[in-house]
Amino acid sequence: MTPISSFFAHPARPGRGSRPRRCLAAALALVALAFSAPRTGRASEPLDERQVLARWLAALGGSAAVESVRVTYVWARIEGAGLRGRSEEWNTARGELRSVADFNTFRRITGYDGARGYVVDENRKVRELTGTALANLRTEVYLASYSPFFPGRVPGSIRYLGEETIAGARFHTLEAHAEGGHPVRVYLDAGTFLPARIRRVDDTDTSWTLYQNYRAVDGVMDAFLLRGVAPAGGDTTRFVVEALLHPKQPPSPGLFDMPPDTLRDYVFAGGADSAEVAVESWGEHLVVRAASHGDAGLPFLLDTGAEASNLEASLARRWRLASRAPLQIRGTGGTEDASLVALDTLRFGGVALLSQHVAAVNLSGVRPTDRRLAGVLGYDFFSRFVVKLDFERSVMTLYAPHRAPVAAGVVIPIALDTFVPRVEAVVNDTLKARLQVDTGAPASVVFFRGYWSTRTVLEERAPRREIETAGLGGRAKSIEATFASLALGPYRVEKPLGMFRQSEAGATRSREDAGLLGMGFLRRFQLVLDYGQRRMMLRPNASYQAAPRP
Repeated sequence: MTPISSFFAHPARPGRGSRPRRCLAAALALVALAFSAPRTGRASEPLDERQVLARWLAALGGSAAVESVRVTYVWARIEGAGLRGRSEEWNTARGELRSVADFNTFRRITGYDGARGYVVDENRKVRELTGTALANLRTEVYLASYSPFFPGRVPGSIRYLGEETIAGARFHTLEAHAEGGHPVRVYLDAGTFLPARIRRVDDTDTSWTLYQNYRAVDGVMDAFLLRGVAPAGGDTTRFVVEALLHPKQPPSPGLFDMPPDTLRDYVFAGGADSAEVAVESWGEHLVVRAASHGDAGLPFLLDTGAEASNLEASLARRWRLASRAPLQIRGTGGTEDASLVALDTLRFGGVALLSQHVAAVNLSGVRPTDRRLAGVLGYDFFSRFVVKLDFERSVMTLYAPHRAPVAAGVVIPIALDTFVPRVEAVVNDTLKARLQVDTGAPASVVFFRGYWSTRTVLEERAPRREIETAGLGGRAKSIEATFASLALGPYRVEKPLGMFRQSEAGATRSREDAGLLGMGFLRRFQLVLDYGQRRMMLRPNASYQAAPRP
């Protein structure tokens, strides 16, 4: 089967809740399927699940040929959407995968060792995958290892859904679902039983991958041209296979293992292993001052809700930073075009970040207290340190991970699905809600429309007024409301101010998250964020009025 490049499955996603343009490999980060020579079949012939799977396997080359493939290696070109690169990928019948996408000025590695998935991003940071990202990778290797035909391989299931017509073409449709993975739909041409397309539904998007130009390699048919179709429609990027092999020798030991995270692309002044940085409050937003490319005093927003960091586009132009890749990122109000650029150094008081890739984007819509920002610091900033925010002293302390402070306060586990921290909170004493921890959100809690509109317990809200907020991608409407209570771990806040997001544009269309846990709640604590240990620590400060639960 044709493996695929997973480069855009887990890209740097600059901006608040942003995602890059879905290029070919984004749509391809699901599955590797192949085609065969056409098989005839009458359109009206009724088939059951067993017959459809049997014809699919026969189209690929038959059971003996397909089962004999233990390892697949692919070298390919990635073209389109302003990108030109190359990809090498290995996968095995055991469900292992390693993909290297190289774009000359940066590269990305995605891997799966049979249990753990990881990404080495464009800043060389190793990120272990969890949640949705890991689930997508599991389904990818389930299909790439031919496991639907040989159940002893990667655990999962495949279910025949019947015939379906799309744009006048008929398909036999199956749902493939790896154990612990996300389901995808596989569309076999009704006349030939060739896998013609795959549909993937992410948290907020639907993407398609189309398969063409199939050839026989060692008696097994593989696709040599794959086209990704972005959620907004249109052909974005092509994955053109130049070489495909089925090696008889096993890959080198350790090829699929997650590498150790030894990156230290930051320097503390004077050889220290921690630094204090002054924090400014712009309303309910947190800002630190930075220096880069000869400019000092640049205001950067601290935003745990941003999946990666970004830079004001006008600064990138003034500093003459070359674009290394086009991006389209999504914020609270919609999408914005952007480009990947490299900063040589970014300094914050006693610490300097070195050689960082960020997205240059127009931030004119993000204006806390009507002041312009130079940039936003997101996941790639917070993940490099253990970060303590002391709101009473207006100080942020950055620790090297090995210098993580002893737990001072209550430890709250966090999940890092798609590189945004998430916690389980309780609203109005009864409603459990998965919330993104978001220092860029001013209210205590913000509910996404897709969540609050289906929860009757939230109907007893006390709306105060309709408001309009500006953010990346445009403006968004919300209803301000006061809730009865908001609790996290042992701490409970009475009558917190919150919002009901009215629109479903941009990053607020999540089907999996209830909303955001914002600064109205977080400011009541000394807050420690330790992404490496998947935890945050809360210690009440003078702003915390309600007593902890017994």
